Amino acid sequence: MSRPFSGFSTQRDRLVSLPVELLGEVMAEVRELAELKVLLTVFRLLAGKTAEAGQPRAVSWDELRQDEELRRGLVVLGQDKTPEERLGQALEQAINRGLLLHVVVQRSGHAENWYLVNTAANRKAVEQLAQRPPEELTGGPFEGEGVEVRRPTIFGLYEQNIGLVPPMLADELAEAAETYPPEWIEEAFREAVRYNRRNWRYIRAILERWTREGRRWHEGREEVALGDGQPATTTEGEKRPGRPAIFDLYESKFGPIPPEMVDELTRLDIIYPDEWIKEAFAEADLLGRRDWRYIREVLEQRERRSRGRWS
Repeated sequence: MSRPFSGFSTQRDRLVSLPVELLGEVMAEVRELAELKVLLTVFRLLAGKTAEAGQPRAVSWDELRQDEELRRGLVVLGQDKTPEERLGQALEQAINRGLLLHVVVQRSGHAENWYLVNTAANRKAVEQLAQRPPEELTGGPFEGEGVEVRRPTIFGLYEQNIGLVPPMLADELAEAAETYPPEWIEEAFREAVRYNRRNWRYIRAILERWTREGRRWHEGREEVALGDGQPATTTEGEKRPGRPAIFDLYESKFGPIPPEMVDELTRLDIIYPDEWIKEAFAEADLLGRRDWRYIREVLEQRERRSRGRWS
């Protein structure tokens, strides 16, 4: 910028909506300036789009590569890499971190790369698009001969959300990648980040539990697809199939669930088997302990005794 910045516009048609998570936890985690610049550009470009043919809004590789403001922003970061190299690396980092979704559309004999903001509704939308036959992929950015969802590898997820992969853990991660569906692995990392439990032991516990008992709905989730204004899931407190037993147990012992308890109950439901939870409540009843902290300590002690192999 050769001259001092003259100030931000307040015209409504020049404003871009950003999710609060971007300015909070994401800003705190992103280390590479290129990744942040690319992410902000995605939101800017999406703001100028409308959904077509019932498909979610997306930004293509070509749109990002040809964006002059982004190109200038990547050039000033140094001459050791081309803007295209920085763009590719930044997109890969954002995908591995779970910020963006990557979809490849086969069209007229060549592949086009498209990127969406990662929300529950957008994840559902791209999975449905990937299952549609070509004749149903008409209109919008995903029109073509087929749609493929490109998922980050388990190693990329680990490095972007936890840190460098220890050599002794490499074989276990590779085995997990062969054992569990890719969408389970991605969602397990997402749960670990959501509850700030960024360690492989916690992620593995989630995967093992889903294997034993299946994946289930959880309460308190309300995510909206970018620009559609409608919740992708029902809101906190609504009864639905697969409601975690810990919610009913808590309400029967302590009364209505306070809003600040929803995340903690959901986290415990993810990592502990139902029988452990029921036995912890039963022990508290037996000893006359109407103390939530006591129930949580019972679960943690049992984990230390019975799941020492996680360490």
